[in-house]
Formats: sequence, structure tokens, C-alpha cells
Amino acid sequence: MRELCSRLLCVGVGVMVGAVALASPAPAPLLVSPANGATNVDPDQILSWRWIDELMVNGGFDGGLSPGWYTGGSNPSLWQVYTTPTNRFATTIIPMSTLAMGQLIQDFYIPLDATSATLQWQERVWNLLPSTLIGRLRVLLFQGGGAVAKFEDATGSEAIFRPHTWVSRSADLGAYAGSSLQLVIQADTYSPAAVSSWYADVDSFTLRCEHGSTPEFQVYVGKSQVLGPSNQVGTTTSLSYWSLPLDPNSTYYWKVAAVRDSVTNYSATSWFRTGQRALPQLTVAGLTASTAILQFASLTNRFYTIEQTDALGADASWSEATVTTPGFGGTMQMEAQLPWNGVRFWRVHITP
Repeated sequence: MRELCSRLLCVGVGVMVGAVALASPAPAPLLVSPANGATNVDPDQILSWRWIDELMVNGGFDGGLSPGWYTGGSNPSLWQVYTTPTNRFATTIIPMSTLAMGQLIQDFYIPLDATSATLQWQERVWNLLPSTLIGRLRVLLFQGGGAVAKFEDATGSEAIFRPHTWVSRSADLGAYAGSSLQLVIQADTYSPAAVSSWYADVDSFTLRCEHGSTPEFQVYVGKSQVLGPSNQVGTTTSLSYWSLPLDPNSTYYWKVAAVRDSVTNYSATSWFRTGQRALPQLTVAGLTASTAILQFASLTNRFYTIEQTDALGADASWSEATVTTPGFGGTMQMEAQLPWNGVRFWRVHITP
């Protein structure tokens, strides 16, 4: 006999119109570069990470149907939450009716700047009379009150559902960037036999989105594996950060925290080892009657100044030959005055 016979049910919320999903905390970042365990890393390395937003609220039904979910259809109480000692999931409780249709619904918005949006979930469909159409599970995408996509249409007679184990599903929603949508899980029954012979379960919904709009990130870097508040080197809303210039031939640990709505979630801690610092080579790209055009490779978020002197030595006096200019990650050119006579030496001063 199916396990539903002994289920403890948590009564779901009633039908609501225009329910709004609550914002969820920002998930932890996923560190990308330097790779964990990388060696001979440039001490001026850019730290970078990915961040994937979770748009689904309460996708595992840990809070019952609230927050996030609401029910609809002619029999909205058909969908309820089943609680085990280790898990919760949504299930159908078939009423004593020949025809029943219940919908489990969540509203969400996919940001306009989304570069990806992937819906994933798990489902089980039980049909103890597999040769008979007594029920159907559909997973639908609605927009403006009408269905625009169908991700599942199962009766439970399919071979994949015969073992009565969870089946993983996914759908690409990237084409709906900038849209307000509703995920609708719909169960229909067509025969009184469904009361004791047909059930549908769903669980583990996620809707993960990568996009340009990010929360605040806190960046932590240090030489100890345990990183605390004193190791926070800065904050940013981008997916990369120039840390303070690092020491060569040293081992560093780093992590990044995402902060939204006063909730902080930390990435795993990663480590890397730096090599020698590679300083840019300064060359003369051209000359005029009064100036030298100097060029060198630049890095983003570094500032460059050409300094000059008329003689080399321990007591040489250096002065600025150009204004300080931010780098852009490509070859920079700066113009310095030539002396009226004699020799002049130049070097690049980099900050920070």
C-alpha cells in the first residue's frame, strides 16, 4: 500500500489572487579565479566569482505552502504538503469526486538582464492502474492568465514512473527575461478510481538566474585559513575585485559574501599561491621634436604615472612627468617632455 496511508498533512493556504512571492536572501557566490590550489598566480591577480540568483521562494516546501505558493483550480485543496521526519513535499489528496482539478502556483519575475534562467524540480506520479487514464500531472508556465509553455504532461503510466521513485526535470526559461510569470503545477483526475489509485508528488523547485543585477559582495583575503572581519578588503557590486597588492611567493586564502536584505551568505574558502610580480615593460613608441611617446601594458583598476630623472643612481631624484591615469587592461600610451639637452630616464609608477 502506498505510503500516503500514514501521511501527516499540513493544510495548505486557500486560493489567493495575485499573490506576490517574497524576495529571498542572496545565495552564496561561487569562486572562479584564481582556481582553488592555483600556484604562480600574479600578485596583481583579479579575484572573480559567479553569482546565481534563486528566484523560487520556498521551493522545498520547508515552510509548508507559505511563503511563495498558493493554490487554485476547481479543487484547490487537492494540493497539500506531506511531512516526513526528514522531508516535506507537495502531494495530491484526491477528493471523493469523479472530476477534480487543482493547481499549485507560484508567481515570479525573471529580471530583464537575465543571461540564463533554469527551472529544476523533482516529481513522482503514481498510477496503480497504469493501463487506465485516471489522472494527469502537468507542469505549466502561465503569463497574463494563459499557458505559454508545458514542461510536463504525465499520466503515471510512463515507464519512468513505474518504479515510484523521484524523477528530476528541468526547463530553460531564458527566453522569458523581463517577464512576470506563474509556475502552475496542475493535477487532473478523470475517474473515481483515482481516489485510491493515482497520486502526484512534486518537490525541490529551483529557478536559478544569472544576470547583471547583483547584491553587495564583501571580499575577504588573508594569509590565514580562518578569515574574519579584519580580513575584509572591500565591497563591490561587480563580479570581480582587485584586492590590495599581494606579496609575491605567498599563500593566500579568500572568500566572498553576498549580502541582501541584511542576510549574509558566504562562499567556500579558496586558496592560491602567488609567484613573482610581473612589472610592465616601458618602451618608446614614438618621438616628436619635444616629446617622447611612452607605452606599456596596463591593468584595470590600477593607476599609472610616468616618472622621470636626469641621472641614475641611489640618490637620483624622480619627479612626475605625466598626470596619474587609470589603466584599462590594454596598452597605454603617455607623452613625456624631452629635455632641452642631455639624457632623461623614465619609469612607470603603479598604484595601488
